[in-house]
Amino acid sequence: WNDCLQGAVFIGSIFFALGFLLWAIPGGWETVRAVWPPEKTAIFRSGAGAISDAYHPLAALVGAFFLTLASHGTDQDIVQRCLTCRDDRGARVSMAISGLVYLPVVALFLAIGFLLHVFYAKTGGAPAEVERVFPIFIRDHMPHGINAIVMAGIFSVGMSSLASVLAALSSTAITDLYKPLVLDRGAESAENTPAR
Repeated sequence: WNDCLQGAVFIGSIFFALGFLLWAIPGGWETVRAVWPPEKTAIFRSGAGAISDAYHPLAALVGAFFLTLASHGTDQDIVQRCLTCRDDRGARVSMAISGLVYLPVVALFLAIGFLLHVFYAKTGGAPAEVERVFPIFIRDHMPHGINAIVMAGIFSVGMSSLASVLAALSSTAITDLYKPLVLDRGAESAENTPAR
């Protein structure tokens, strides 16, 4: 439930950021459409030939299949979430929902990057440190209150990632290492010790 609350803060902060970015861009949505040509938002190249082309639809689908198989089948964080479900059906539903929610969340992140590009293209003064453009925008351009909500969302992402990793690692350490090595050995020695 803690992850659910952190996720709600995270998604809410994305919507605050998107709304403020649209408001801050001179001309709003019309400027966004004028600054970024449609070919820049194409997911796949039209008329892509060989499957070796990274933007070929089949290459993207095959790559996404193996990436999802690796993360959803072997990543301890995601497997841990399935293990907390009541039954197999709940785990399957959890995996399906995870896959469906992933795409809109990625689209929201891409939308923030898209709007940041438009904002700095129209207003100038883009930071030289490209990897910090969003935190710098939050600090320099967002009003107090809204920037606190967005920063809380950023911190909730970090906290939820760290918390799930720590929970998964501690569960694995107890179940796979501590119990077999310490508890079972203690039970064996208790059985072999004669009663006095």
